[in-house]
Amino acid sequence: MLRPDVTRPWIWTNDAWKPNSQGTFAVIIGVSDYAHLDGSARCFGMDKLFVSALTARRFFEWMASTYQWTDCPVAKCWLLLAPTAEELAAVPHISQNAILPEFPTCQDAIQQWYAEMTALPLAVAKRSRSVFFFSGHGLEILPERQVLLPLDYLKPQTSLDRALSTQNLARGLRALPVPLHFVFLDACRNDHSNLDQFEPLAGTKILNEPSTKAVNPDAVVPIFYGSASGTQAFQPTDPALGLSLFGEALLDGLRAKGLSPDCTSGVCLIDLIRLRPFVDSRIAEIVSKRYSQTLKQRARVHGDQTEEAVTEVPPPTAGPEPRIPGSPQFLTTVLHPVQMPPSEAIRPTPLNEKGAHDFFGSERITKIWVNDTRVFDYATQTWIPKGLDIEISALRRDVNSTAFVFDLMIPAAQKGRSYWFELNDEVQRLGCILPIDQDARTLFRFEMEFAQEPRTVTRLDVSLSPENEGDLGFVARMWQASSDFGSQESIALRDSMLPVTKESQRSSFPLVALTAASVLLRYRRWDMVRGWLQGVPGFVTDGAVLRAELCLRTPADDGGYEDALRYFLTMDGRDLPSLAEPSGYALQQAELFRSDTSLTTEQHLAIDRIHARLVKALGMFRSGGLFATFAGPADRLSPALITPEASARAKVQEADAKEEESNKREKAAGAGA
Repeated sequence: MLRPDVTRPWIWTNDAWKPNSQGTFAVIIGVSDYAHLDGSARCFGMDKLFVSALTARRFFEWMASTYQWTDCPVAKCWLLLAPTAEELAAVPHISQNAILPEFPTCQDAIQQWYAEMTALPLAVAKRSRSVFFFSGHGLEILPERQVLLPLDYLKPQTSLDRALSTQNLARGLRALPVPLHFVFLDACRNDHSNLDQFEPLAGTKILNEPSTKAVNPDAVVPIFYGSASGTQAFQPTDPALGLSLFGEALLDGLRAKGLSPDCTSGVCLIDLIRLRPFVDSRIAEIVSKRYSQTLKQRARVHGDQTEEAVTEVPPPTAGPEPRIPGSPQFLTTVLHPVQMPPSEAIRPTPLNEKGAHDFFGSERITKIWVNDTRVFDYATQTWIPKGLDIEISALRRDVNSTAFVFDLMIPAAQKGRSYWFELNDEVQRLGCILPIDQDARTLFRFEMEFAQEPRTVTRLDVSLSPENEGDLGFVARMWQASSDFGSQESIALRDSMLPVTKESQRSSFPLVALTAASVLLRYRRWDMVRGWLQGVPGFVTDGAVLRAELCLRTPADDGGYEDALRYFLTMDGRDLPSLAEPSGYALQQAELFRSDTSLTTEQHLAIDRIHARLVKALGMFRSGGLFATFAGPADRLSPALITPEASARAKVQEADAKEEESNKREKAAGAGA
C-alpha cells in the first residue's frame, strides 16, 4: 500500500518495498489550472485545461492499486497536481497529498526521482524500472523535442524555455543503470505560428545529460505520446464527462479492459505493441459513441522501441476473449474515397479549375491549388511552369473538405534534383523540400488539414507514398510503419527488416538510404544504419547529420565525438537537411558542439554559422512527416531558407570539385598500376 511521507506528503512510498531493493519509481504530473494562460495570442492561444489533473490522479490510483510487476513493485511515487475548481468540486480528494506542479517543484521531484534510482546498488538497479506520466499543455517544435508546460508557465519575467524538456528527460535517464523507463505524455504536440519569432524551444535542462561514453547501452526510454507529431490531444470540457481521451484509453488498456493480454509466457502481460493500437481504437470509439464527433487523435510510440511489457494483469475470465481493435488508418472514420478512376490524376491550373474543383470539392481549397501553389527547381533556380509543376492523384477527403490525403508528383522533375514546394493560405506560407531520387516520377504522400475561418492549413505532413515502386515504396512503408508502432504492419516489418535491409542496403540512391537510416535509428539497429549510409555521398547533408548522430550514440564503434564533429562541420556552406528527423538532430548537435570550449576559434565560427541558419529555419519548422516542412510569413519563407549564401556555396562546390578530381586521378593511377 502506498502511503504519503509525513514531512513531504506528495512523495508516496510502498509499505512493502524495502530501501535498496528493486522497484518501480514514478513521477506523475497533471496540470489543469494554469496560472498565467488565458487563451490570448500572448499565451499562444493556450488556456486552462479541464481534466488533466483528474487524469493524472486516476493514473496514480491505477499505479497504487493495480500496477503489477513481479518482484518489482511500485517503490516511490512523486505526485504533482494542479486541479481547477471544477475538478475539485467533482472529485474533492483530487489534491490530497499532492504538490502544485510549478516549475521549481517539478524540477525538484524529477531530480529526487533520478537521485533515488542513482543510489540503488548496481544489481538492484538492473532489475528496477521507472514510469513518468504527464497530462497538461505541451508544445513541439522539432521531432522528439517536446516541452511540457508547468503550472507557472509564462510567469512574468520568465523564459519561454522554463518548461520540462522531453529530450533532456530521455537523455538523462539513459545514464542510469536502471534499464527501462516508460514515459507517457498526454499533451499536445503542435506548435503555434507566433512561436516563429523565437529560437526553437528546448525546455530547461533538469537532468545532467551524459557524454556519449557514459550512456548505458542497455537503457531504453520508450515515449508513448497521446497525439501524433504536429497535432493536438483532446479532452472533455467537463470533469463529469470523464478523463482526457488518451488517459481514459490508456488506463482501459493497462487494465486489460477490452484488450487481450499476452499470456503465452504463463504470465499475462500488457506491452506497447498491443497497447498502442488499442489506445488509437479506444479513442476513436469514445469520440464516436460518447461525443458523436469525428475528430481524430493518433497515439504514437517513439523514442526507444521495446517489447518489454508495461504491467502484468490477471488472466482473462472465462467467456469470449476480448478483441484487440484494429488500428484505424488516418481519418477512416470520416474519409471517403473520391469516386474517380484509379488511374485518373489532375494537374491543377487556371485552365483546369473546374476539374480541380471536382477533385477537391471546395472552392477555397481549389483556389489555393490553382493559384497559390508552385514548385521551385534548385538546379535551374527557376519556378516550374504551371501544368508541369504538380500532379495530384489518389485523393481521399473528409465530408467537410477540411482534411485531405493524396499523392503528389512533379511532372517536370529530374533524377537527383531537389525541389521546393510552397503554398499560400489566407494567413501564411507553407513550404517543404522534395528531393527526387532513383525515379523522376517519385510520389509524395501529402496529409493536410484546414481550418474554416480564416481558411488556413493547420497541418501539412509530407512523406514518401507507399505507392512508389521498388526501394522507394519499401522505405515509404518502413517509415509509415515505424510511425505506427504496434500495428500489425509495424510488427511484420520489424520481423522482416533484417533480411530485407541486408539485401537492399546496396542501393546507391540517397533518399532510399537516408529514409531507412532515419527509421532504423529509432529501432537502435546501429549496424543496419551503417550499412544504409555506406552508399550515401559524403556531401549529402542528411547523411552527414545521421553519421554524426551514429557516432554520438555508438562511440566505441563509430569514432565517437571527434568524428561526429567532423561530419557535422561538413554542413557549413551546404543546404540544410531535407528530412525532418535529421533537421532535429542537426540542431541538437549544434547546441552540443557550441558548448565545447576546447574547440578552435575556426571550428566555433563554423558551428555558429550552421547554428544560426538552423535557428532561422527551424523557428518555422512544423513537425509531422518524413520531409522538413515550414510555415511562416511570406516575406521570410522562400526556397532560400535551406540554402547557404552564394559565396559559401561556391567555396564548398570548388572544394568538392577538387576532391572529385583527386579521386578520379587516384582511380586512374590504380587502374594503370
